[in-house]
Amino acid sequence: MRFDSELVSRVKTEIPIASVIEFFTDQAVPHDQDVQVSCDMHGDGEDRTPSAKIYIERNFVKCWGCNKVRDPITWVMDHENKSWKEAIEILSKEFLGEEIGEPQTPEDLEEVRTAFDTWVERKIQRVKKVLMKARNFMTLDGYTRCWTVIDFIEFRKNNDTDGSISEGDQVELLGKIENKIVDELKT
Repeated sequence: MRFDSELVSRVKTEIPIASVIEFFTDQAVPHDQDVQVSCDMHGDGEDRTPSAKIYIERNFVKCWGCNKVRDPITWVMDHENKSWKEAIEILSKEFLGEEIGEPQTPEDLEEVRTAFDTWVERKIQRVKKVLMKARNFMTLDGYTRCWTVIDFIEFRKNNDTDGSISEGDQVELLGKIENKIVDELKT
């Protein structure tokens, strides 16, 4: 199996977040309804009261304890302390039954980079749409901060001469924007 944008899309859409959480934890999770679950990625690692909610239809989990929104890829990145590429490799192998070969040529490496850039660009576009819809419900400061971070990510991606902003930084910053929007809408 080759590493490309199609694979990234399949991992995000075909692998239920509930299955990912079951696979990596000892929690039994219903797959047919939104449900509260424990999140052991914050505090002392022992979430005694379920602090995360799985949204089945949208295929993500929101933890109110660590204040993060995670899709299957970012959940594995955080839980297993893996890079974006490693998380996709794990999910592809365990859930799709497909092993991804190591990039052998410069063209293969470029394909991986392009797949990541495409994933980030789509995520930026989704965050922008959500931000536009939420603008009337957010403080001006919160709204402005979110746009500033988006502009920073896009500027660094397009103008960085030393190899661009790292994968981890891009994913982390986009997660922070999503969390800021959720926080603003709660108040």
